[in-house]
Amino acid sequence: MSFPSEFLDRQQAYYDARAPEYDDWWERRGRYARDPESDAAWFQERALVEGALAKLQPHGRWVEFACGTGNWTRLLARSADHITALDGSAKMLAIHTRRLPDLPIARRQVDLFEWTPDTRYDGAAACFWLSHVPAERLLPFLCRVRAALHPGAPLFLVDSRREPLGAPENQPLAAEGEVIAERVLNDGRRFEIVKIYYAPADLAATLAQAGFTADLQETDRFFLYGVALAR
Repeated sequence: MSFPSEFLDRQQAYYDARAPEYDDWWERRGRYARDPESDAAWFQERALVEGALAKLQPHGRWVEFACGTGNWTRLLARSADHITALDGSAKMLAIHTRRLPDLPIARRQVDLFEWTPDTRYDGAAACFWLSHVPAERLLPFLCRVRAALHPGAPLFLVDSRREPLGAPENQPLAAEGEVIAERVLNDGRRFEIVKIYYAPADLAATLAQAGFTADLQETDRFFLYGVALAR
């Protein structure tokens, strides 16, 4: 399925609108809170994935795609020397700046579908981003990421599994196999976005085509994650 630029522009508008409430999802606040058992599982699995990034001990210069409000930049900054944080949303980047002042971060507002590297990095992170890239654009994007990395550099990945309890009750999952999902904001506004739930083997195969060797896995319920090394 091909997505026109107008659809992707509307997807970007959704993230601008969602910026002030984005972390409600990550922190399971408000309408994102579910039953105590599910919320406990979310935080346990979140800690596992965050720990996987910490084990990498990011060093040198990193680039982060769709940095959002800074949840993953904060972890990268514990050991990386410098981070180039990219996002299409000015509102996300404004929150990112307020949350993470005085750190070695270069923030850039860019259209990630049109981004091309102008230097090489020691590592990269794409957290909850690849699932929003249309399938026909995924391999070209990953090839550009590979071109931005030194041989042997890691690409850290985390994304969502297809789990109903990962979303609020008024935002049902799309049907199996659908690649367009509806998103609802706290004020009731509705948007449509690209959302593709990858199996680890399928995503690893595409990464291999782009020049990576990937080791991807899933947590019990909520997340797909892992590392792809640039060959």
